[in-house]
Amino acid sequence: MTTGAVLRAAAQVGAAYALIGVGATLVLALAVGEIGTALLPAAVLAVALFLAALIVVVLARLAVSSLQGRVREPVVGAIMLASALVLLSGVLTVPSLGISAVAVSALMALATHVVLTRRWT
Repeated sequence: MTTGAVLRAAAQVGAAYALIGVGATLVLALAVGEIGTALLPAAVLAVALFLAALIVVVLARLAVSSLQGRVREPVVGAIMLASALVLLSGVLTVPSLGISAVAVSALMALATHVVLTRRWT
């Protein structure tokens, strides 16, 4: 797995995270009725989620090298580990949102799994 493959995967996961996060933010802002004040925070959120995606993909790549020789398919194990990390961190981060936080983190975990599976296997 080359550095370019990792960076391409990080860019795709970052774009997916930004789309999901900004979409969820705008839906919540529409529900409250304050869409005008949500645009700048949504842009900041998109950048933060893109950086988070970069960290998740780099951690997944480190997990691949760590699992090499220990399990039969280290890439698949690393993808599952990264998806579980995203799901768990999303659920534990904002418990006040309840089921909305679970739904958003599940979408992000699904995006992580789909993109990394298509890119790395």
